[in-house]
Amino acid sequence: MVGTTRETLAHTLADFRRRGLLETVKHQVVIRDAEQLAHVAEGDLD
Repeated sequence: MVGTTRETLAHTLADFRRRGLLETVKHQVVIRDAEQLAHVAEGDLD
């Protein structure tokens, strides 16, 4: 449970896919750029 709506999650995942940070393959999330994803998680969006 992450405490978000399905709509927010779908938009966030789409944004991360667009940025090349992750992809979804057969209902699994594959992290493509862990370092950049960590920067996003830390609030460093540049």
